[in-house]
Amino acid sequence: MDLNFFSIVRPGLLGMLWVACMSTSVGHAAEIITFRSWAGNQLKEQEVIAELHLPTGSANRLPVIITQHGSTQDTPFKSGKGRTDVYSQQIIDKGLAQGFAVVAIDAFYPRNTRATEKELFPAAQFYALTLRNLLASDSRFDPERIFYTGFSYGGQMVIETLMPLANEYRNMRWRAIASAEGNCQIQPKARAGSPPSIFVLGELSHYPPKPCVYLSEQLKQAGNVSEHVTIPGASHYYSLSGVRDVVANSRTLQACTDNPVIREDGRIAYHLDGTPTDVAKAFQTCSGRKGHTRGNEEKLGEATDHVIRFFTQYK
Repeated sequence: MDLNFFSIVRPGLLGMLWVACMSTSVGHAAEIITFRSWAGNQLKEQEVIAELHLPTGSANRLPVIITQHGSTQDTPFKSGKGRTDVYSQQIIDKGLAQGFAVVAIDAFYPRNTRATEKELFPAAQFYALTLRNLLASDSRFDPERIFYTGFSYGGQMVIETLMPLANEYRNMRWRAIASAEGNCQIQPKARAGSPPSIFVLGELSHYPPKPCVYLSEQLKQAGNVSEHVTIPGASHYYSLSGVRDVVANSRTLQACTDNPVIREDGRIAYHLDGTPTDVAKAFQTCSGRKGHTRGNEEKLGEATDHVIRFFTQYK
């Protein structure tokens, strides 16, 4: 999954109405949350839906994981409306077992955006930031222990939170973040003061690991905690078998592996070798059409184990 947009930062990002409508579905410790959030690239507020899961015997001041699906939503919410993916479902199950509350965002609801409609994908890192503040105001949760993760499109949204933020968002800090197969061909400049981070990568992904390994190392050099894990033989979907190369039906960022683009902010960008560029040009330069079918996802459990292990260190 790739995006053909990038973060747009403007003043007054939190000048919006937040509405939380919570209801517990029968037979599940799950609550639906609806709220309104600025959608970044779409330059308008959107209605957003998320599903909150609470661990058994939960008490106040729980740590919380916010998880973001990829471009393909293949797992329905337990409460009946909204969807997520198998990555987030594993994060929910494993996070609950470790005493986390877990919230899955459906960034495509109620528009039912299709996986191929990349131009319609919202800049959902802003959804996560809005939801983070909403949860921080709830006495059940610890505002200092809110985590963010996602797969593919969701993993790229996690990486986007490393960009400088304006005004009300400026002082927001995740306890830790985890990008699973997010794309680092066009990446934020590493800065001090970033949250602890982990990048979980497939060795044979059509998004080669090298740019994310570079970003992780740069984050460490800037004084942050960062890990990168590359799963041997794994594809983008953490599959070892059943994978086929395909021509992607939309452009995907994969052509700047050895010379990624570094973004200072929404305007200043340059290749690693110093060649100046801009975001629009970088997207064209770094795009290709190679993709993978999903395969059997044999290593997905290993990938989510790495994420939960990392978050548990900061729990």
